[in-house]
Amino acid sequence: MRTTVAIALSIIAIAISSFCIFQNLQQSSPNSPISQEIDEIQEIANRLEERLEATRMAQEARIAELENQNVELDGKLKARTEAVAQEMSQLRNVETEMIRLKNTTAEISNSVTQLQKSYGSEREKLPESPDCPIVVSFQTVTSGASFSDPASIQRSEVLVMKNASSKTFDGVLVVTDHSSGDQRSFDLNIQPFGTEKIGKSQGWRFAKNQTLRISSENFNAKEISR
Repeated sequence: MRTTVAIALSIIAIAISSFCIFQNLQQSSPNSPISQEIDEIQEIANRLEERLEATRMAQEARIAELENQNVELDGKLKARTEAVAQEMSQLRNVETEMIRLKNTTAEISNSVTQLQKSYGSEREKLPESPDCPIVVSFQTVTSGASFSDPASIQRSEVLVMKNASSKTFDGVLVVTDHSSGDQRSFDLNIQPFGTEKIGKSQGWRFAKNQTLRISSENFNAKEISR
């Protein structure tokens, strides 16, 4: 931009010099060589003036363009500043929410700890359930016996459950055959010191690789594996 101003000043200086020469030589004869030189100088001055005007207009256009760019940059900077401010506000809200959640988590943890302590204390006060009073044994029974056909004799096992307590035993027997995957449950109601039997007649054949589980609300469960 400084170079352009220097050129403009040089053009102005040349134009002033030419004008002075023109004034001094105006009294010469129109057809003399001096008059022709004056005309040439006048033409040069006009062209210089045109170039100066073009340069001035170009500089004004460039200045206007730079001002528009500055305005655009100011707008972008303002928008970016507002966006950053909004993001900072959101971050502050997130931090506040995290602090609130952290405090809530701490309160829940304290409540859980208190409940565990309370549950442990109450559990210690509860009496332990007595062992299952059912005594289990097996009997082998035969069926289909025939003196004329000994091969027809069939043997099977019967589960014998004896209640060794003075209270009625109400519970459930669950039998699982691990070889076949079959499972069967039987409701139990055994009178004090009474006995109950389960076997082929009740729809189950006892064999090896089976598990028996006797459970009741009032007693600990008993499990027997064969």
